[in-house]
Amino acid sequence: MAYSIWLNFNNQCVLKLKNRIQTIAHRYSCPEFHPHLTLVGDLDIRLDEARKVAKMFVDKVIPPTISVRSVDSSDRYFMALFLTLDIPSELQETRKRAARFTSSQRYNLDDPHVSIAYGHLNQHDLAKEVEILTRDFLNNRLIASDISVVHSSKNVPISDWQPVETIGINHQATERNAMRLSGGRRTRPTRA
Repeated sequence: MAYSIWLNFNNQCVLKLKNRIQTIAHRYSCPEFHPHLTLVGDLDIRLDEARKVAKMFVDKVIPPTISVRSVDSSDRYFMALFLTLDIPSELQETRKRAARFTSSQRYNLDDPHVSIAYGHLNQHDLAKEVEILTRDFLNNRLIASDISVVHSSKNVPISDWQPVETIGINHQATERNAMRLSGGRRTRPTRA
């Protein structure tokens, strides 16, 4: 069975992201999907092992909010149009550790992002959508809500991707951790 570990966002962020995903999906005949940040994906492991991987992230390294650094496009199917995210180095290191923990092969970890469109769009359409998304999302913050173990991979049809288990995030622990990482400064998030 193939699993991925996703970071999910609060309802307000999901509604805004999903609105853009659905609009683009209908406009360009792309698949629809739930917005998320894949912490680690395509795990060919048992469910109990996937749960252990998910727990590597809970209460330790998930910041309450994550900044959108840029809006980009590519020729990669699962990253046709996406928001690049600024995540703390500790979270990136945990992603790397989780990938090494689950794979005996060299694991290629994508840069942290939230995809907005899957598929193969032409450059003109991508440029137009990047411009719109930049106005809507650049420098905003996405609010983290929970982590899911999801039955998904590049070899599982998108329509079959299903959360198997969702684990809440202890925001008090993550906020203390974020303050420690920022030298004790509190920041007020700009909501996406």
